[in-house]
Amino acid sequence: MYLAVFLQVPGASLGWAAINALANVAPLALLAAGAHLLIKHWVMRLSVAAQVIAHTVIGAGFAAAWFALVTIALALIEMARSGAFALSGFTGRAFIWQNLQGLVHYWALAATTYAVRMSLGEFEQRLDPQRFIRVHRSQIINIDHLDYAEPADSGRLVARMTDGTAVPLSQTGSQALRSLIV
Repeated sequence: MYLAVFLQVPGASLGWAAINALANVAPLALLAAGAHLLIKHWVMRLSVAAQVIAHTVIGAGFAAAWFALVTIALALIEMARSGAFALSGFTGRAFIWQNLQGLVHYWALAATTYAVRMSLGEFEQRLDPQRFIRVHRSQIINIDHLDYAEPADSGRLVARMTDGTAVPLSQTGSQALRSLIV
């Protein structure tokens, strides 16, 4: 995609466009790999509030670091071409666009990286027990979205959610729901 963008520059050759695209993509790939590991091994272990703060800080740092690395990469490319190393970052709209793009890349990465790395029991402990109930070894329901429960076989229940979903409850989950309702 970056190659196509740089080919739109008036007078750009394919080689020039490819080098400039690489100057954008290589730092982005390195930062994305680092951010992925950071999210996976550190951010996911934080409380939800701390995760929001961490993502805000890391996202801003990601965008700033990408801007800095692209600026350095472009200066190195110019040095290879002309022999002079001169840092000249983007200004005005290009600066805003580059940083906005960095934030978007980070949030896209964070959204696709985020998988819960905890047991359902650990996840259940983070939930409000007044609103969420474990009804099966693989199911937790939000009782705010429980429409009704109906009997099933062997004393078990089936929870009917407000969106129409039917959730079969284990015997233990059925007892827990009955005690909560009664």
